[in-house]
Amino acid sequence: MLVGVIYCSSHVYLYIKILVQMNSATPLIVTGHGLGGSIASLFTISLLDGMRSVKNRPLCITYGSPLIGDKQLQQAISPSPMWNSCFLHVVSIKDPLPRLFITNHSSSAAALSPKISTYMPFGTYLLCSDVNSTCFDNLDSILELLIASGSIYGQNQGFQFTEYENMVENLTHKAICKDLTIVDENEPLPKSDSVLASSISLQLRALGLTPHMQVDHIFYYQTTTII
Repeated sequence: MLVGVIYCSSHVYLYIKILVQMNSATPLIVTGHGLGGSIASLFTISLLDGMRSVKNRPLCITYGSPLIGDKQLQQAISPSPMWNSCFLHVVSIKDPLPRLFITNHSSSAAALSPKISTYMPFGTYLLCSDVNSTCFDNLDSILELLIASGSIYGQNQGFQFTEYENMVENLTHKAICKDLTIVDENEPLPKSDSVLASSISLQLRALGLTPHMQVDHIFYYQTTTII
């Protein structure tokens, strides 16, 4: 059965590769939900690896998909802005599936040391709560947030994948909070009074993750990347 799947997928890959070459002006979007999103990510990596043209790169959009690779895969994709920008992962903070392969994601030890996970994210993550959404592209911050949401919501067996449809619809009506520099005068500033720390604090508030996690953790990951 596995041989048949590989045989079929190889023919699909060749077919799509030919279509991309023949229709260079047509955008190619690869998408999937859950484990289907993981397959979509792997398929997109294969396309990127086999494509010569950089003008018509595929865009992979996943919904509630678990992490698929280790540090080596992360290091192979993330340093290349051309590849890294091809992946957008939409994740509800209540969805347990994206945390499926994070080692000990429910333990207190993991919350203190998120790097113990053997699975690592890549690309951009659009994290969604019931009312807000915010983007993160710092990989250490993403892993920290996934672990933190797991400690708050646990397995949350009541989550339905159809909720992603509502989230996408809400995105057409609400602005996405990304790298905000406006600080609410009625809210206390975070421990560091820098604009970056204030922005991160607002992003966490948008997801409802404060005061459950410390802003300083995310601030550290962001500043180490910038420096």
